[in-house]
Amino acid sequence: MLATKSISEDLKFTIEDYFALPEDGKQYEILDGELRMSPSPNAKHQTVLLNLATILKQYAEQHGTGKIFVAPFDIILSNYNVVQPDILFISKDNYAILTSDNIQGVPDLMIEILSPASMNHDRNIKRKIYARFGLPEYWLVHPEKKYLQILRLQAGTLRQVAEFKANEVLTSPVFPGLEIKMSDVFKE
Repeated sequence: MLATKSISEDLKFTIEDYFALPEDGKQYEILDGELRMSPSPNAKHQTVLLNLATILKQYAEQHGTGKIFVAPFDIILSNYNVVQPDILFISKDNYAILTSDNIQGVPDLMIEILSPASMNHDRNIKRKIYARFGLPEYWLVHPEKKYLQILRLQAGTLRQVAEFKANEVLTSPVFPGLEIKMSDVFKE
């Protein structure tokens, strides 16, 4: 008996296609076999990303809990899913997924800084993909409206469990004892 592939599967981008893309300075991802290119982030996005990543990196280093990475850094979830969240955390217990070239598996936390171009993908498409692969915690940061949402995996779905505004203090079990002043995250 001959093995058959559906036409739609033939048209999906795979990890092999991804690694064959030119190194043109653009940031690509594959979401369920669909190639997506993200435009360069604006200054506010970059400021928030750097502020938050710095806070988390200092905590992780001081407490020896794991490693913080920022995009671009490939996370290979499957043959049809390669993502580059803005910030990610891998705990020491999860280092087996870390290679010198990429991450092969699910980090402990992924963070997306929302922009008009990425908002739908980050809130809906990536959220569903991340839940399907078992991401325990997902943060969505809105630099314009100055809030951060925490979503946690519950019954196979990433559900919002908290929202922190610019004048509040964020806590998360991913970083025990860390209190993040949101005003420090959104500081320009």
